[in-house]
Amino acid sequence: MDRWIWGFTILFHFGLLGAFVGHLRLAREFTFLVALIGPGGMDQLGLWGGGVMGILLMVGLFYFLFRRLGHPYREISIPEDYILLFLLMVVVLLGNIMRFFGDVHTPDYRSYLQSLLSFRPAFPPALEDSPTKWTLVLHVLFANLLLIYLPFSKLIHMIATFPANLARRV
Repeated sequence: MDRWIWGFTILFHFGLLGAFVGHLRLAREFTFLVALIGPGGMDQLGLWGGGVMGILLMVGLFYFLFRRLGHPYREISIPEDYILLFLLMVVVLLGNIMRFFGDVHTPDYRSYLQSLLSFRPAFPPALEDSPTKWTLVLHVLFANLLLIYLPFSKLIHMIATFPANLARRV
């Protein structure tokens, strides 16, 4: 049993959960949370949800990639493994670029996301003039490609093995 894979898997999933929670702020502002911790606390929460968790995700993904390129795993790896890693790495890398080098604030991202969800994509003026506009567009594009590919990947099919094994034992 490889203890390193367990450690990096926990690190990756912790980062994924944190990034997901951080992205919830783009869909809706949680006024009770703003009232509780204030705007400075929300910025700190955004730093953790976007910055620290993005770094944790990237570290986990690099470990998974280097593990796949290693000796015993290279022979059993299939192209799908590399496609998933590539999509995840591009999404996380573009997100990290926006987090660390971007200059756009949450309300602008929120209005862009809401325009996408209402099927009327439009850039707010702050995003239109931002140098990170194309980074955001590519981030959303690759995230959508990942979401489209995910139901057909072995990751989703692995989830179904747990209930199937439980049903088989009963």
